[in-house]
Amino acid sequence: LQQEATKLGSSRAMLEKGEKRAGLVQRCLEEVHARLDSAKMGKIQAENEINQLTPAFAELGRHLEIAETDRRWLQGELDKLRQASGGLRAEIVHLREVRNA
Repeated sequence: LQQEATKLGSSRAMLEKGEKRAGLVQRCLEEVHARLDSAKMGKIQAENEINQLTPAFAELGRHLEIAETDRRWLQGELDKLRQASGGLRAEIVHLREVRNA
């Protein structure tokens, strides 16, 4: 009878230990689920922000392309003016030489 009581006490201690462990596992799972839910909400929010910003991003891309085209055109015009001013300088030098001769 005493052996049975000892076994019963030992079994009860193991059962309590198992219940504590199960409780700990349950709390850990609840924490994991809470973090997962939070991460899912963050993902949904990020996706919504991306969806809202996508049209603006596309519009900025179009503006950038237009600005780049304008910049290239202006650079070409500037190169033409530089070339013309170089020619004018050479003409001025030539005219001064003719006047001084």
